[in-house]
Amino acid sequence: VNRGQKDINEDLSIRDGLKKEEEFFKHHPVYSRDKNLLAKCGTNVLAKNLNVILMHHIRECLPDVKNRISSMMNDVQGELEALGNPDDGMSKNALGGTLLGLLSKFATNFGSIIDGRGGELNNGTNSRNLALIELFGGARINYIFNDIFATSLMTVGPFDGLTDDEIRTTIMNANGTRRALFVPE
Repeated sequence: VNRGQKDINEDLSIRDGLKKEEEFFKHHPVYSRDKNLLAKCGTNVLAKNLNVILMHHIRECLPDVKNRISSMMNDVQGELEALGNPDDGMSKNALGGTLLGLLSKFATNFGSIIDGRGGELNNGTNSRNLALIELFGGARINYIFNDIFATSLMTVGPFDGLTDDEIRTTIMNANGTRRALFVPE
């Protein structure tokens, strides 16, 4: 707190630094003349003013944050209701069957998306076909693998950083006891 390198090197405590700051403002020719100005100087006054500003900002933002959290909670509650609630009286076998059904449904939906079927976004009142907006599923994987990955792979030189001797030794090691179909240089 308002300590220079000299104060840090001399292990001046924070309390002593605050006292030193207070003495500075009390004995300074400009600040000591005006009591109103002196009351606005110092780390303690700065901390109080920043705290007031923070509290006002929190009070202004809190209702909006509360509304956003409520909206998100309603969305999640809607998703939970769409999934259905398990019956508390169900046996372990019935719960296992329900879990197996959910996993099977997930696997089927996942496979459909990879195969290019599905792809609808449903978020409340906004429903749209993902296939009209961007690549998804298997088409996206194909694009990444064939366009992006292939282009990146072509920029890599296969023999970058290898000497002819290293290549020759690798070929000889790969041949083992068999003769090579071609003679290395």
